Parts: sequence; structure tokens; C-alpha cells
Amino acid sequence: MIKKSNLKAKQIVSVIFLMMFYLGWGQAQVVRGATSPTGIDLNRVLTADPQATFANNSARVSTRSDTDPTSLITLTDARQQTGAVWSSDQAYFDLNEATTIGFWFNCQDLSLYSAAGEGFAFVLQNDPRGAHAITSFNDQPVSGGESLGVWAADQDSRITDPTLLAKTAVQNSWALEFDSQSNSGFSNNAFDLNADQSQNSNNTVDLSNDHIAANYPAQASTYVRHTHFLGSGNYFGQKHDPILQQKVNLADGAWHHVTLRWDPHANEMAFFWDDHGQAGPLRPQTIKIDPHKFNSRDGHLRWGFTGTTDPSSNYQRTQIIVDQAPRLHVKVTSQLVNQTTEKIVHNGDSVHGGNLLELSHQLTYEAGTLPWQQIHATIYLPFDADFQKAQIIYRNGTTIALPATALHTDDNDKTQWFDLVLPQQLDSSNDQVTIKIDLKVEGLEEERAIMPAIADFETPLLKRHAVIPAYILDPNRFFKLSDPAADSYFVTPEQPLTPVQGQFGYYNRETPDQPRQLAGNEGFFMECTLNGQSLPPITLPSHGGNQGHYQLWADAGFLQQLHLGKNTFTYRLADKFKNYSAERQITITSLTGSLRFGLIAQQSSFRPLRLTGQTQTAVRADNWALEVVDGRIFNQGTIGWQLLAQATPLTTDHGQRLPGELVYRANDQEQSLSTPTIVATNTTTSGNQLTRIPQNLWQADNGILLKVHSNAIAGQYSGQITWTLQDGPESRLVA
Repeated sequence: MIKKSNLKAKQIVSVIFLMMFYLGWGQAQVVRGATSPTGIDLNRVLTADPQATFANNSARVSTRSDTDPTSLITLTDARQQTGAVWSSDQAYFDLNEATTIGFWFNCQDLSLYSAAGEGFAFVLQNDPRGAHAITSFNDQPVSGGESLGVWAADQDSRITDPTLLAKTAVQNSWALEFDSQSNSGFSNNAFDLNADQSQNSNNTVDLSNDHIAANYPAQASTYVRHTHFLGSGNYFGQKHDPILQQKVNLADGAWHHVTLRWDPHANEMAFFWDDHGQAGPLRPQTIKIDPHKFNSRDGHLRWGFTGTTDPSSNYQRTQIIVDQAPRLHVKVTSQLVNQTTEKIVHNGDSVHGGNLLELSHQLTYEAGTLPWQQIHATIYLPFDADFQKAQIIYRNGTTIALPATALHTDDNDKTQWFDLVLPQQLDSSNDQVTIKIDLKVEGLEEERAIMPAIADFETPLLKRHAVIPAYILDPNRFFKLSDPAADSYFVTPEQPLTPVQGQFGYYNRETPDQPRQLAGNEGFFMECTLNGQSLPPITLPSHGGNQGHYQLWADAGFLQQLHLGKNTFTYRLADKFKNYSAERQITITSLTGSLRFGLIAQQSSFRPLRLTGQTQTAVRADNWALEVVDGRIFNQGTIGWQLLAQATPLTTDHGQRLPGELVYRANDQEQSLSTPTIVATNTTTSGNQLTRIPQNLWQADNGILLKVHSNAIAGQYSGQITWTLQDGPESRLVA
């Protein structure tokens, strides 16, 4: 493993590598001799028995050895043969997804006195015959010849219509041919005759030698009609669109590698020729493919290889080893959870020093014909986070702890990563593994942007890349507060609360005796609660130097929020990074000498009704809070008050009015609240009285209720009630 100086350097190096891979070029290094390359086991990828697909199929699939499950495909190895292998129904090629296929091929010239032939083709098809598809004439497979088992069969000189000719090819298909024989004669041997109508990037076409090209075998436009010079019949040439390689030696007895990468967004197939073991990287060639040519409703195609040999002396052994196959679908889901705040960390979120994080990568085997095995995992951890523990959890119940010794650390930049092979494969019976890594965020003196942490999960069949979001690491700071506030206060109209002036210092936890300069550290605010309810935060003004200031109870309306009797007030200082001072609690006992409202709910509701087509009455829900505080002081006699209410009509958010209204019910009498109406009265001889009206003066079926008429329509309605508190007529004060 190559270590880089930091994470950014890793990414830059990776990008440079990819650019070189695509933009450079070099000499191909082919594998010669008897030793064949390594590939994958195609047992569950191909149809079970190629020779059962059509008559006289020459293809066969063998396994290299008991210890090496590499599948070796032999398409042809004698004169006048046609061979084909096709993928199974489950191992389809999906046009909707980015897909890669890689294979090696070896074509060995077996003819003694002439050139090799004919060649083979990689094919994508949606032929109704499925795994039985092959070039056919009069419903019989064509043996050998220029068709390569996929192009049309030019075997009847009476055919003049290329549409009829195209029906003999593999239908709804695209083929990439590796043609090792130039067919430039007449009937059934003229597909390489039309060099002038084939497409090549440099406009120089030469099909007289081995070549690699592509087109649609079942399209009439692929074929060009010719007439014998004596007028004795017709024959057809073939358009190659495009020609990818020409004047190459395909039957040289060496192993050549091909990679095909499908881009579903651009509808392009990237073609890499002889792309293994390069002295320098290769430039891919791209081929536009029209998905409509396949007539597939779901984009699922069968893929495979076809090949033929010449009926006479031109023949070859064609062998293929697949080292990367489609239809292995694995999803990787990655996330970073702040366990301290119990929230998922998204890109650009803030994380605080000391927070506990859980980094997780979940690999899910969704579908496939092959297991995903020997998964090499490279997992980087975010910077400035200390490793705590890690474990691998499989769906089958297996849990494996990863020790700290499995973690690699770069001594220069402190990059940390796990580099391991996951111990179990993923398949349909054990389809998920989750790697969880617990971290503790370091405390820093300054804000820092933490780069994304990457992870790669790779096998020869498939590679998946994952990224943990970048986040902002907030500095770990604290406050020191100083103010003369007492632990408890008593307030009356004659002795209200006096605002308290306080001051604070701002410190890094690493240097607790050195206050920070406050200039440039705007974003301080005071968080307060009264009787458990949060009050609006108070933003503090900007400060210079290293000492800030704050004030308690500066808001003149604060006294109006106090309940009669004991009140609990808390406050703490905070900054924009969610650093907090210690919370302080103060008890305030209110002994006011006035008639006023106490707690009033900002929103109250009625219990839902099921509409019956009859007039109904909805009773109050439990969220009604309505208090009157009578703290008036008197020597003797009685004193009273009355509460009036007036309500607006109830409407939906779209302005639809509810057929009904708020009413006040008492002593079996109801009054509409469309005008100010007395809804509560009280008298006292003791003073300093708190009255909770819904609880003390109303019953469940009286007081303010909601009358709903029979023609009401279901919905959510709202309105407003205006409360008016005034002295009652029973007040009789004695001096």
C-alpha cells in the first residue's frame, strides 16, 4: 500500500492516475504460451449447457482445476463450426446501470497453409429465442462462415431486400466483432467488401486484414446489396460502424484483454483493447449504442459470445476467459452519526469537540449470480477523531471486533485507515455486512473543516466507493461568568426586579488561564428559561478586548411573565459553536399587588369530532391554560373581577368558514362569543389569589365550548379569542 502525506494528496494522486489511464497510451503486453490468465467461475453466469441451445453448437465450457475455478470457454477448434455461449436469465446485462465486462481471448491459427478464420463476436441481444439465438437460415443454424454466428446469413442469391436478410441474424442485437478473416469475395463471403461504406475515426478503412468493428446485426441498414457482374444473382456486403482496430493480428496465439464499460447516461460503450499489463495507459474508444434497437421494455439483455470457422481451410481455436461479469449488484450505504446529539451528520454540518461519532459502511448484496467474496476494504477515518472501537456485523449474526492494532496510522500526517479483507462473502444467504467504527472528536482551539473520509471495497469482479460527509469541527471553548445575582428574589409592585449586570471571559479548554480576545468572535447569546419554558435568546453586542458583558431582566415585560408565587429562572451563556457556560438557577417569588393575567396558552384546541350530520358540541382539550392573578391588597371587605371573551369565526387556512361558533355555557344557557361575553367571575376576601379558570371555574361540559352545525365539513379550523379582564361589580372595599 502506498502511503501519501495527507488525505488530499491521496485524492489528487488518484485523479492523476485516472487521467493518465484515459489520456495516455502505450504498448500492449500480451500473454503468450500455454499459461492462461485467471478469470471467474461462470457456472452460475452462463446457461447450463451451451450445446443444448441449438444444433451442433461447438462451444463448451470447462473448469481449469479443482483449486482454480476459472471457466475456460472454447467456441471453435475445427473447420466449419459455429459456437455460442449466452448468459443465464439471472445474469442479464442492464442498460439502466453502469456495467463493466472484461474478458481475455486467445485465437490460435490451426490451418496449415492458409490464414486463420473466421473469428468471434461479443454480443448483446434481446432475441425472442433467448439462449437459443444464433444466425439461422430456413430456421436452421448456419454452420461456419462469415456471419460469426451473429450477423445475417447471405446464402440465397435470390434475396434482394436487406430487411429479409437481416431476419436471419440474431435479432434485437448489437455485436462487437473480432474478425480474423477478410471476407471480400462473393456470395456468403463479402461482408468485408464495403470498406468505402464503413466508419473509421481516421477515415482510412482497410478490411483486408484482421479487424475489430461493431454494428447492429438485425438492422437492414447494416447490409449493402451487390449484383454479380454477369447478373446471375445478388450478394451482400456489411457496413462496419465503427471500425475500432484494423491491421491487427488477432490469431497470434496470445491472450489479449478487452474491457467494455457501459455508460447508461451517455448511451456509450467504452472499448479498451489490450488494456492489461501496459507500459503506458490506454485511451478508450467510445461507441454510441441506441438502446431502442434492442426492443427491451426493462433494459435487460442477454450477453455472450459467438464464433465460427471457415468451411474450407481457414479455421482457428477461439478461447475466452471472462474476468469481470455483470449482474453483481451491491449497494453501499454510508453515514456518520453524532451519538452525542443523536443526529446524522450531513455535508457541512458542525460537530463539537468531545462528541462521540459512529461511522458506518453497510454493504448489501442485492442481486447476482456470483457471490461477492474476498472483499478488500480500505476505510479511512476522519481527521482529528480518536478511534474507540470497531466491529464487523453480518446479517447471519456473526460479529467480529476489530482491534486497535488493525488500524494503520501515518506518522507524518496522522492519517488513519483500516486495510483488511472481510472474512465472509456476501451472497443471497448472507446478504449484508455493516462495519461500525466508534470515534471521539478531538477538542481544537480553532474551527477546522474536516475533509470527507473515503472508503473502497474492491474485488476483481466489482469495486464500490463510499464517502463520509465533510463537516466542520467546532472549537472546544468555555465561559467564566461573574455577576452579583442572588439565588432568590421576592418581587412586589413596590419592589420590582433590578436588572443585574454581569461579565464573562472566553477561554480555550487547552489554555484555561488565558482569556481569548472577543473581537472577531461575535455570536454570543444568553439562553434563559422561566418555569421550564424557553425564553427568546438574547443576542449580546460585539465586544472588544477579552471581557464581555451581559444583563439579566433588562426586558420590561419580564415581570409580566412571572406567575404568582414561586418562579424558577435559569440562564447560561452560549456561542455559535454550541459551547455553553454552566447553567445557573434563581428562584423569584412574585408578591404583586395588581389584578392581571397569569399564564395564558398561546394555542388551545377542542377535542376532535366525528361528523354525524347533526348539530354537535366539542369540549375543550387539555391544553387550555388561562390564569387570573389577583394580588390586590386590601384591609377588609370583598373584591372581585370578571373576564370577558370575544371570538372570531373559525376558518381553514384557505378561508373556508366553519358552520358553527364558540359559545359560553352556564346553567344550561348558551351565549355566542361573537360579541364580548362574561365567561368567568370571582370574588375574594383574602387577596393574593391565583385562579386557573378552566380548572377552578368551569366543568368539562360548560364554560367555553364549540358548537358545530349539521352542515359542517371536516377540516382543521382556527380563530382567535380576545380576553378582557376587569374589576367585578361585587368589589366592596372598606377603608
